[in-house]
Amino acid sequence: MTDTRSTDLAVIGVGSLAEAVVEGLCADPVGAPTIALSPRNAGRSRRLAERHSSCRVAGSNQDAVDAAGTVLLAVRPQDAPEVLADLTFGPDHAVVSLMASVPLAQLARLVAPATDVSRALPMTAVAGRDATTPVFPAGSRAEQLFAGLGEALPCPDERAIDAASAASATVAAYFSYVDTVGRWLADQGVEPEAAGRYVARIFASVSAELGQDEDLATLLVAHATPGGLNERIERTLRDTGFYARLETTIDDVFHSLH
Repeated sequence: MTDTRSTDLAVIGVGSLAEAVVEGLCADPVGAPTIALSPRNAGRSRRLAERHSSCRVAGSNQDAVDAAGTVLLAVRPQDAPEVLADLTFGPDHAVVSLMASVPLAQLARLVAPATDVSRALPMTAVAGRDATTPVFPAGSRAEQLFAGLGEALPCPDERAIDAASAASATVAAYFSYVDTVGRWLADQGVEPEAAGRYVARIFASVSAELGQDEDLATLLVAHATPGGLNERIERTLRDTGFYARLETTIDDVFHSLH
């Protein structure tokens, strides 16, 4: 990589996910990287630059790319062809894509002549430097970047990182599940705000157990006492095909990525 580039990282597309990555990187106790931010989301980029002295808002996307050795692409997949068509990359650039549905072959065409291309699927928890981020390929710039934000999970092939993407697409359904429980409780006469707060705290408390050493099967057994209410609801959902339908839906999403 050429020594003429003055900035460690350019971020193209400064949405909430890119913001979380920047926050995590800037919290590095050893020393934050220098970051050039895309000006297209001016408000968020400006706030990041105001909070972190290692960040600055570039004059344009091309200015950010020209200044940095590594380019983090965090635009919406459907916007990628238009956004990247206006940019010129060098053969020395390393490009890390956060775009879930853009395969490396397509990405390589969009950022040629850059050839050091990789993918990562971070969640917003990277802001706290305590996340597991699937990356592909192993040993890539993506792995180096996200290893410092918790744990990088190298995927053996692109099919595996697409599977991780499909699995992560269940988060909205998780919140809908929690919301359904809270609304049911409110329908029974509990004040709606209090019902939502109570249910949210139940799930926040038990979710903390996911960070412990027990595997998921062990946690399920621990919370499904035979003959108890938890076991009754879980068994009913299983018997009525709830989980089978969930697996089918994830599988549909996975296949849509190919």
